[in-house]
Amino acid sequence: TELKKFPVLIDSTGLPNNINMPVTAISNHNGEVNKEARLIYVVDQKSGLPIFFNLIPGNIVDNSTLKHTINTLSAYDIDIEFIIMDAGYSSEANLNFLDGLNIPYITRMNANKNIYNDIVLNYGKDIDDIEYLVNYNDRFLFCKKIPYQFKEKQYFAYLIKDVNRITQDSNTCYHRYFNEQNGLQILKQKKDFLAKFVLISNKDFDDKQILNIYHTRLRVEQLFDLTKNNGSIIPGRVHSLETYKGHLMLSFLASVISLLVNKELKDTKLGSSDIFAIMRELDIDIYNSTKIVKVPVKAEKEVIATLKLQSPFEIETGELKSNYLKTLGQRKKVGRPKGKKNQPMKVVQVSEGDGNNLNVLAQTRQKKRGRPPKAENSGAGHPTVTKPNNPVKKRGRPPKA
Repeated sequence: TELKKFPVLIDSTGLPNNINMPVTAISNHNGEVNKEARLIYVVDQKSGLPIFFNLIPGNIVDNSTLKHTINTLSAYDIDIEFIIMDAGYSSEANLNFLDGLNIPYITRMNANKNIYNDIVLNYGKDIDDIEYLVNYNDRFLFCKKIPYQFKEKQYFAYLIKDVNRITQDSNTCYHRYFNEQNGLQILKQKKDFLAKFVLISNKDFDDKQILNIYHTRLRVEQLFDLTKNNGSIIPGRVHSLETYKGHLMLSFLASVISLLVNKELKDTKLGSSDIFAIMRELDIDIYNSTKIVKVPVKAEKEVIATLKLQSPFEIETGELKSNYLKTLGQRKKVGRPKGKKNQPMKVVQVSEGDGNNLNVLAQTRQKKRGRPPKAENSGAGHPTVTKPNNPVKKRGRPPKA
């Protein structure tokens, strides 16, 4: 089978919970300690749609999950054309694994890695030169491409300094270390790393290319935000792992539907949450097996027209009309059958031995509806009914003897 090739984004997020299940564990992710499970998403870079998710225990670090994720995708006939990863996956073992599979990649280097420290300290002294200034979507960055060799392997490193983050990162660093022992010495060491990050790739890009491609990683972050806020993935109000996986699957599908609706609404002022809030009021009344959709109001009609849908009211009305015409001829007709009044009387042959042992022809009509005529007014063919001559019992106490 020919594998489907996808340029993908891979990232994970925490799902805090107190459910008693094997995937709930204490985690320390980016310095934050939580009791959680972790959700891995693989997103198509071009469409922004998720194509795979996996649930892992919260105490498993990201860099130990990459090989399993790629092998699982291969088992589903999904081949990786290109991969963009966050810093949590940027271990030396993962880079060697991707190089062995000849998969192009871009990853942000973890600030605790030796590669990051080496590039910033040895190649970042002239990062503020105007020749490295890039205007990316009205945002000014310094981007320096560095051919970099690490353990006999050739990489391309991109040292980037974000002008907009200099003040924010400086304030954060000063508040954290200024009052600590040897705080000033720590700040002297940290100041060279403020507002800087390093991208590593096994493929050569120019400065704007690398920024454009890595910027698409925000799609997976936006997907996590959508899933948590609109997809109701948290909190997980369940009590077993099987139910929790089903909950994640429904949230995954809800996110896909929401993204597809948003694509249809890109030229409008509406969002998927607006659409769902409007259309949830379009009720359906069910009578036995008949479904009747209420008449849509103006807002609902606008949504139907915007998404180029067929109105459910028109569908149900058409079905009702079709069913009515189809069953009209099958209804049982009320009243006397046609020509019943002028049909001849039935002739019944009375067998020998009946009555006075005579062969007679008895002409009988069908039984007439209604109360039989009174005895005194009965005509021929009707039996005479005689009333008993019992005296009418008087009310009250009987007279004395």
